[in-house]
Amino acid sequence: MPLIITVLSVVIDNTEGVLSWIKPHFGRWDVCCLTSSTAKTIFYTIPALTLLLANVVFCVMSAFIIRNNTMKNVSDEQKQTARLNFILYIRLGLIMGITWLIGIIANLCKELILWIIFNVLNSLHGLSIFFLFTCSRKVFKHIRK
Repeated sequence: MPLIITVLSVVIDNTEGVLSWIKPHFGRWDVCCLTSSTAKTIFYTIPALTLLLANVVFCVMSAFIIRNNTMKNVSDEQKQTARLNFILYIRLGLIMGITWLIGIIANLCKELILWIIFNVLNSLHGLSIFFLFTCSRKVFKHIRK
């Protein structure tokens, strides 16, 4: 999908006869990314929001499938493991989803600080995942020993 959006936006930007307000205007005003507000909405906000909503739907569907398939005829220990895994999935979905939600809000509100927060969070996904999933009480307990 990103490749399709990129190719489409470059083609539209370089095609004569396309309305100026739709064109992304790459490279204008010494800025390499989308400089047209309407183009940001068309080529960033709408696809990002669509993907975010699709991810939420698929996450919820996956959660129900996992719950229904792992909770049948299992011991209490296995149920506890399934619950912990479910919590891990939710945490991962939140850290990824909140970042992109901030990006969508930043585009709609046109606030520079939101773009900075989005870029920092997006750049640090790996670090966020490390802290959320690796840095647990159990790990710190082993480090202290």
